[in-house]
Amino acid sequence: MKKENKLSCGMNGLQFTKLVLRPFVLEMSVMVVIAFFWAIDFSLRPYLLKIILDRLTTAAPSQVTERVMYPIIFYLIITLLVILMYRVYDLIKMRFEPALKKNIVMRLMTHIMNHTHRYFQNNFAGDLANRVKEVARGISELIEIAIDRFLSHGLALIFAIFTIAKVHALLGFIMAVWITIYLIVSIKSSHTIRKLSMIASRSHTRMVGNMVDVIANMMTVRLFAGKRHEEHNLEQWTSDAMAKERDLDWFLFKIWFFQGMLFVIVLAISCFFLIFGAQQGYISVGDFGLILTINIYITDCLWNLAKDLGKFSEYWGLVNQGLQVTTATHEMLDVPDAPAIHVTRGEIRFEHVTFSYKSGQPFFNNLSVTIKAGEKIGLVGSSGSGKTTFVHLILRLFDVQKGHIYIDDQDIALVTQDSLRQSISMIPQDPTLFHRHLIDNIRYGTFQADDQQVFEAAQKSHATEFIANLAHGYTTLVGERGAKLSGGQRQRISIARAVLKNTPILILDEATSALDSITEHLIQESFLALMNGRTTMVIAHRLSTLLYMDRILVFDHGAIVEDGTHEELLQQKGMYQKLWDAQVGGFLLDEEDQHEDEELDQE
Repeated sequence: MKKENKLSCGMNGLQFTKLVLRPFVLEMSVMVVIAFFWAIDFSLRPYLLKIILDRLTTAAPSQVTERVMYPIIFYLIITLLVILMYRVYDLIKMRFEPALKKNIVMRLMTHIMNHTHRYFQNNFAGDLANRVKEVARGISELIEIAIDRFLSHGLALIFAIFTIAKVHALLGFIMAVWITIYLIVSIKSSHTIRKLSMIASRSHTRMVGNMVDVIANMMTVRLFAGKRHEEHNLEQWTSDAMAKERDLDWFLFKIWFFQGMLFVIVLAISCFFLIFGAQQGYISVGDFGLILTINIYITDCLWNLAKDLGKFSEYWGLVNQGLQVTTATHEMLDVPDAPAIHVTRGEIRFEHVTFSYKSGQPFFNNLSVTIKAGEKIGLVGSSGSGKTTFVHLILRLFDVQKGHIYIDDQDIALVTQDSLRQSISMIPQDPTLFHRHLIDNIRYGTFQADDQQVFEAAQKSHATEFIANLAHGYTTLVGERGAKLSGGQRQRISIARAVLKNTPILILDEATSALDSITEHLIQESFLALMNGRTTMVIAHRLSTLLYMDRILVFDHGAIVEDGTHEELLQQKGMYQKLWDAQVGGFLLDEEDQHEDEELDQE
């Protein structure tokens, strides 16, 4: 994508629309030309009809063919051209609209994927996807309304006024005044329509987001018999959304009723004027046909304009509302011309690092620690002590406020985020999978890996045992977030990814917690081989799994309070010994590092 076409943070609807339309100048130009032709035809064929009627009423029977032949031929030619123009317009839309929507979705999704870890913790996945869809659909509808209605109908009304004025100037003036009043009322009401539409949209988006949340947590709903509770919540969410939608519909009903009465008034005025003019001799039969036909056209035209003003306001509100979230400013950006990191040894160094989740009391305060290349480090501590935050900072899921983090003497804040994360393998405690084929989920570790490399990674992670029992093997679709697989099976797929990725730095976050004892023993052997020659950090609550670590870092309230081997820490008789003594079979009772979730709940 060209630099000048990149999506900027915090774009409004007009800026974003101009950006996404740049590749479609030719298509837009042809659509404008067709709209201009339609506007001319709006008055041209009724005027030809007037000529035909006038000539029919004044021509002798023997002259009828001669008098009306050319106007009729011209009328038929214009009709044919209109039909052809419409089909050309349809062809352009078939090419233009899908490409435009794709352009919008790609830009927004690319922007969203560059947001921080915090952004995705604070927003519903379903809500974000819905907003991207609304922006893509909304801009497509806005362009269609702007050209099909505002431009073509606006020009058509101007041509119609001049055409009516040719019949009689006073009638043209009356029509111009009536159209002006109608449009002023419609434009002023559109502001209220936009406001009500945005309120209804927010309520609907909130309803959909909560529905997605319930569906995603359906197992929890079942385990806690929460069906009635969620039905009650759903009733509240839907009632609120429907109430906001009724407010909008009721306002539209009143506006449309008022506009309908205006149609009746102007039609009555036109009819009386035509009858009076016919009695006085300055209104012909053709004028009757012209004025009544154009009046019907104008009525339909204004009715469409009024409805589309409301639609335009609604879509404009949806687009701007969606862009507020989807183009929100990125919290973390690569520095200009940032190089890729090159990790060969895997030494990690924290130098006077200060970090807080929110402004106020720092979580890490002036933290300094070095993890030597190839060292195997255990990370332990009670809930909220900082273990997960520590590895998240290494992955640069958050930026530090002060100090620096170096990997092989390269400041991670000055290199590209993608290259940094490509150099680190992370096996999380609760892995999630894409709703794709199982082989594609493993290949996510290295997209260029061939099938044989995938099979070898699955074998090393002891995943082949259960894959062989699946009906479709490696082509099995695993369900949303891997729901068709057990926790242990998802964990083995996550391990296979890390094996395939084969990076200098390895992070294990209670990576065997979901495995049975036999499989865990086999996996531990694979891990020891995988750790060989790699800088490894292991977050563990089962302290017995850390006996082979070179060092163990003990965290407490954002500080490293102890540092040493298992034996050294037991001899110090400090916090590590208390954690060890608190275990039942070598397992800490408190398993969750909840600090990040607690911070987010407070925001």
